[in-house]
Amino acid sequence: MPRRVLLLPFFASVTVWPAVVLGMLAGAVANAHDQTLPPRAQWRASSSSGAQPAMEPALAIDGDESTKWGGAFSPGQWLQVDLSRTATIGGVLIHWDSAFAAAYLIRSSEDGQHWQTAYETADSQGGRDYVLFPAVRARYLRLVSAPRTTDWGVSVFEFEPLAASESPRITGLQTSADPAALWSAAASGTIVGPGPRAGTRELHVTLPRALPVSGLEVFWASARRDARLEGRGVSGPWRLLADDPGSLGDSSFLAAREPRTVSELRLRVRAAPGHLPAIRRRR
Repeated sequence: MPRRVLLLPFFASVTVWPAVVLGMLAGAVANAHDQTLPPRAQWRASSSSGAQPAMEPALAIDGDESTKWGGAFSPGQWLQVDLSRTATIGGVLIHWDSAFAAAYLIRSSEDGQHWQTAYETADSQGGRDYVLFPAVRARYLRLVSAPRTTDWGVSVFEFEPLAASESPRITGLQTSADPAALWSAAASGTIVGPGPRAGTRELHVTLPRALPVSGLEVFWASARRDARLEGRGVSGPWRLLADDPGSLGDSSFLAAREPRTVSELRLRVRAAPGHLPAIRRRR
């Protein structure tokens, strides 16, 4: 305790000290509060373009994948979710209908006035997009059309923000940036986790919330020999999802024929002589 506090009269120290403790406790509670999202019932959705009642924005956040929002997605158009309070967000799950946008941005804001880009892509393949990015504090999230796009309109079954605590955790990777940045090619990293045999390296992706996953597309930043992707549920053995026995090309498409619900992925890579396997992007 600082010496100047000891010089306070006794009644002052009794008054101030509980206030400090309460302030610390309040801060801890607030931080824990920010790690979880408000209940879905408190979310509100809107969009920049008018929509038919059968495809209104609220249908993109209702948790029902048989309903959908549809609207214009020419430059400047967006779909927005208001979570009702600020939280720490680490990603978004987007379930596209057949009308999807190959190029789009995810933008975040705490006040609905000042926006920052959390994620941007120009090569989405539709279906289920697991959009992951370095954690941001936000109350509002927007799915925004790219500045230059020819999309006339899109439809979305579900647009679901993910709390940072629900985002994948990556181990076995050495990078100077947030590992989450590798999902959008905003960083690169070297796989340093030791594998089961000499010359192999291993990376783990842990999903706090089990999700249906087909696999990973890995864009390499260095030479390698072969790669193998396995997945498993909360309990049970590892099962092969896909492998790439070759060493040519700068990417490996490691995907199973059908999605599997997994809580952990394991990527094993056999290193090329004189190189540690490095990744410049995952998808």
